[in-house]
Amino acid sequence: MDGDRWWGQLVGEYAAHLAGEDLASGGRVVARTHAGELCTFGRYERSYAVLLREKEFVTPLAAGSRRAVDEALLFFQQGNNAAAVPVPVVTEAGVKRFFRLVGGAVLVGVATLSTGAILCACQGDQLVFVRAQDDPFGQMDAVSFGKPGSLHDLNFDSVRHLGVGIPGTRGGNGRGRGRGRTAPAGPRSESQKTQAAGEPLRLPASLSAEYDRILARERLAPEDKARVSSALRGCFEALLRRAKKAKVKEEHRSRGGQALPTVTRLLCELALRGAEDLVGLTGRILKKLQEVAGELKLRISPRTLSHALQLLLATKTCLMVREGHTWTIRLEELSDPWSQLHREFLKETPRACRPARAAEATAALKRRRRSMR
Repeated sequence: MDGDRWWGQLVGEYAAHLAGEDLASGGRVVARTHAGELCTFGRYERSYAVLLREKEFVTPLAAGSRRAVDEALLFFQQGNNAAAVPVPVVTEAGVKRFFRLVGGAVLVGVATLSTGAILCACQGDQLVFVRAQDDPFGQMDAVSFGKPGSLHDLNFDSVRHLGVGIPGTRGGNGRGRGRGRTAPAGPRSESQKTQAAGEPLRLPASLSAEYDRILARERLAPEDKARVSSALRGCFEALLRRAKKAKVKEEHRSRGGQALPTVTRLLCELALRGAEDLVGLTGRILKKLQEVAGELKLRISPRTLSHALQLLLATKTCLMVREGHTWTIRLEELSDPWSQLHREFLKETPRACRPARAAEATAALKRRRRSMR
């Protein structure tokens, strides 16, 4: 995530936190120890792990890619004491204030001060500590950053007038020094709102950029929307061909091969609709596929679906992730041409392909089903 988008995400999550929204619902408790709960938040390329004490106070343990975070969690699960990691604390006028869990995509926790707060956020594998006002759209300055565990006692009185730039943002020069960052200014008070009488209020620049990013696909020209859909259908057809040729156990091929075309087609339809990721055991994923199957009527067992998913997994596609018996099928951002997942899916398609029309594909599946009776 680039610097401007990171700041926009941080501002939005801090505003949601102040509004009372629960951002930690996407977290996962990995293990419970005598020191507290080992939890992980985020997904895929942005993830972090924390030790949660008393269901409230947070100690960051690791940040970065999902793989790096999982390795760090395994280290602590194997008997290493997570309580030995220094607890981040902010000292204000001699009073120690701990970080309370927020659990957002980048905002890890918040230490509330007499005025404003110190935010603990993650950017890549680094933690960034940001001084913020009670108004989320007010002044924000990064006061320190480093790897989890490298900072454990931040004296607020000594950094009250300090601003530290963050590598990768306009406020930093790549070495941790530079001017502080000011969050885009938004409406702050009633007097400011009425200052320019008769003039309509404008959205803050950060929010406008986020709206443009989220609604970008809706503003695509009709012919470009059609190209995105056709390209995705072609990529799924190429994925189906690769899955049929994948080197797997014969059991997977014989039991999952017949259901594979239907499963691939349904995943494509879900992606085009902008569906969320499918996460869970095969039974749960099968239920979701059957809800959208319609006239295709996916009449297979969870075991058969498991064999079909094994064929897709063997292609090493970026869409499939398996952890133990739990599957994750990444669909959420696949129809967004600006997403990293969309670009990865395009790159893994080996050659040009001609996507079949939806009607032709449906008719072929019906003929195949009749021949199986």
